Amino acid sequence: TPCLKKYLTSRPRDITLDTIKLTNMSIYTAWAGSPGSLASRPIQRVILDEVDKYPLFSGRETDPVALARHRTTTYGHRKKIIIGSTPTTREGPIHREYESCGDRRHYFVPCPKCNHPQRMIFTQVKYPPRENKEKKIHADNVMRDSLAYFQCERCEARIVERDKPAMLAKGAWVSEVPGARSPVVGFHIPALISP
Repeated sequence: TPCLKKYLTSRPRDITLDTIKLTNMSIYTAWAGSPGSLASRPIQRVILDEVDKYPLFSGRETDPVALARHRTTTYGHRKKIIIGSTPTTREGPIHREYESCGDRRHYFVPCPKCNHPQRMIFTQVKYPPRENKEKKIHADNVMRDSLAYFQCERCEARIVERDKPAMLAKGAWVSEVPGARSPVVGFHIPALISP
């Protein structure tokens, strides 16, 4: 990326398949099925992506998430662990991680008509009922003719896709527990808030 390019060294050996050495830091990549890549050095910041697709065990070791967490022990309160994934089941790792957070947040957006803040949840997505058509044909018609819309939970206004960018720009993360002050924060990011 352009912002990292200025920190690259001129040494070709500083960029390998699993390491990028910059003038101010190193970036290491690892994979969930390799305990050696997950357990080799202390790391201050760890980003784990798509954890619901990780194997239960990394080789003969413990699970990959626990191995990655252990790498941050050296840094104590200065560590940062970011875990993200598309959830698969309520028993999956990302759902368990989210449930264990002391502060769980949802993104609230204002209705463009009445300004009521609300989460964008699927039950508020409305579309015409299916009238003796195959599900696929009906779904294709709804998509083709842009018949689906989001309905405000308060004023029941019809909110269409073109309203979404302004709503997202005015949105805010709201904790399930007002005033929560936990160092472990979980963010629920549903696909409906994707711009």
